[in-house]
Amino acid sequence: SDELQFHVYEAAQALYMQDLNCVETIEMMNGKDSRTVCTDNDAVKSQKGASNPRSSMPELVAADKPACNGVLHIVSAIMKP
Repeated sequence: SDELQFHVYEAAQALYMQDLNCVETIEMMNGKDSRTVCTDNDAVKSQKGASNPRSSMPELVAADKPACNGVLHIVSAIMKP
């Protein structure tokens, strides 16, 4: 589904937490952009879609978890395209 593919980034290399730069966008598997938003002097990173309000952005709560085809990042809520 569109929403599920919005949670997948497809590339030749894994995308680690350190690669997620504040205010940059990345194109997700469904072709829509997700933006990295940093708060608290860049101590907290969130990853949001266009339909996620700034008042409740999905926070990255765990990152760089090994998977057979890359790495997983755990978010606190659903990212909405």
